Amino acid sequence: MLNQRIIDLEAAIQQSRGGVAALWEYGSSLSELSVRIGWSGKSENIHLVCNGCVRIEATTSWGNVNLEYKNDEGGFKLVDRDAQFSVTCGQIRVFRNVEPRFVEK
Repeated sequence: MLNQRIIDLEAAIQQSRGGVAALWEYGSSLSELSVRIGWSGKSENIHLVCNGCVRIEATTSWGNVNLEYKNDEGGFKLVDRDAQFSVTCGQIRVFRNVEPRFVEK
């Protein structure tokens, strides 16, 4: 990934800590997974879009987000150990305040 994308990903991971995550979308034709992260009482959100997914292990949603990432054999691995979440993919893109925006409860 480009240096700016890595900087954006690191910032998003730091910001996401303690939030609530949900598997938002999956497109099999592009092997693309979107994970939406929000926070109680706020309308802001972060979408982590994983492209070229080759392995996904997850529950559909979890709280107290604590993500980390690492380079994994030419791709990336995004992990939340406490939630038993793991995705291995070719790249990860960050989007902020994706519609619909609503206050998480």
